[in-house]
Amino acid sequence: MLISFISFVASLGLTYFLIFYAHKKNIFIDCHESDKPQRFHDTPTPRAGGLSIFAASIFAAYYYFGLVVAFAVGIAFFSGIIEDLTGNISQRIRLVLQTIAALLLVVIGDIYLKTIGLGFEFPYFLAVVFTVFAIVGVTNAINIIDGLNGLASGVSIAALSIFAIFAYGVGDNEIFYLCLSVIAATAGFLVFNYPKGKVFLGDGGAYYLGFILAAVSILVIARHPEVSAWFCLAVVIYPVWEVIFSIARRRKVAGKKATEPDKMHLHQVLMRSRKLTNPATSILLVGLFLPFQTAGLFFYDKGYILFGIIVSFIICYQLAYTKLIKNSGR
Repeated sequence: MLISFISFVASLGLTYFLIFYAHKKNIFIDCHESDKPQRFHDTPTPRAGGLSIFAASIFAAYYYFGLVVAFAVGIAFFSGIIEDLTGNISQRIRLVLQTIAALLLVVIGDIYLKTIGLGFEFPYFLAVVFTVFAIVGVTNAINIIDGLNGLASGVSIAALSIFAIFAYGVGDNEIFYLCLSVIAATAGFLVFNYPKGKVFLGDGGAYYLGFILAAVSILVIARHPEVSAWFCLAVVIYPVWEVIFSIARRRKVAGKKATEPDKMHLHQVLMRSRKLTNPATSILLVGLFLPFQTAGLFFYDKGYILFGIIVSFIICYQLAYTKLIKNSGR
């Protein structure tokens, strides 16, 4: 618990310092006059919040799971923070770095998914490929919902809380304290991010939280064979489905590249359609998703029920999205 307290205080202090330093040196600044589709701010704002979260909690990753896990997480974070600093790192390079980080975790760390609960185990090579794909996918999923104050960080805190509760219940202290440390560090950042948006998470923070969530998911399944892989998917299904649906929507409907940003994510459509404020939209989405995450906790070893929870969320998402699009006239 002391590590969690230190993580919060360190993140709080570092975030305050980064806001001051970024403005003074004009670095890590997200320009309010940019034409980015996801832009909602009206003043120049630092996008270095991930740096404080990383610095305040990476020690916990090293302390509880060793150098390999900490180094892999660090590479994933680096793939984003360098973009926050320079603004000119291609998506392909970032994906390569994240793949290297995932391979390090899976191959060197020997942490991978042997099965997804369909009655068979993957051969080693396929298990590695599938696990790396899943880790990179979740890493980017958090980044894709990072468009409003507190949304990506709030969803991440909720997911990490579910994993922490599970870990506490089964006596897995390492996962429990790692989750608490990252939650605390993210909370320190949130003090300045929500609701006023004095600082943004940035790609570094989004990739860091996404990679941590992916790593914790794999660790939960690897360390507790009774846990269904569908449990971990249920905990992160909102950002994961946002990625899947966005790719399909862009390619099939809009005729755009899968990685091309737009203004048609659920949080953007909801905000426009219902004329909600930035922070109100975030808290509403986090609150609406939380029951699905919590339901998964009660059935962590019941694959068929967890699959039903996932399908139920997807149906609710699609119905809500369709209705919101109609109401907005798009």
